[in-house]
Amino acid sequence: MQMRMQVKSPPPRLDMFAKKEAWCTPQLIALIEGALVKDPDHRFPSATIMMSALDDAFVSIDHVP
Repeated sequence: MQMRMQVKSPPPRLDMFAKKEAWCTPQLIALIEGALVKDPDHRFPSATIMMSALDDAFVSIDHVP
């Protein structure tokens, strides 16, 4: 049962855990959740594109009050 859940079930939503953390912006949550998608066809198509999204997410962190 645990192995099936690992393969089939989506991970818990990160915004449930990060509501009090200013550094955990919506962009960073979307990036992490996108990287954890079970279906490879719905993940980032390359590490280069994911790194670009990560750079953008870090910029969003820098602008958190």
